[in-house]
Amino acid sequence: MDKRDVRADRVSGGQLRRVGLAQALVRNAPVLLLDEPTAGLDPAQALNFLSLLRGLDCPGGIVISTHQVSDLADDVDRVTVLADGVLRFDGDVAAFRRLGARADGSGSSLAQVFASMIGGGTH
Repeated sequence: MDKRDVRADRVSGGQLRRVGLAQALVRNAPVLLLDEPTAGLDPAQALNFLSLLRGLDCPGGIVISTHQVSDLADDVDRVTVLADGVLRFDGDVAAFRRLGARADGSGSSLAQVFASMIGGGTH
């Protein structure tokens, strides 16, 4: 559907996020800072938005602030977890995933690992 004549405050959450991303790209932002970019999106919209981000060539990188561990795709370079101003983790996604691994081969979900780091649960 053509949305060029529709005000930004009249589009869906996913469309509004794409508008914001387009504004940053038009201005040739050297770094994209995205705060909770998938908040309020349904799973299909979130996947679509993250796929769109993967296709971008942003020379300074893309920084995503999120509580959604599902946003931690395999192609994310780095995960940094801050809780109450304290650095809890800084490393690659594989290292973050390993934190949930157990000797018996089972493991905690990424959400459980994240929750335990920020004081919201155990793993």
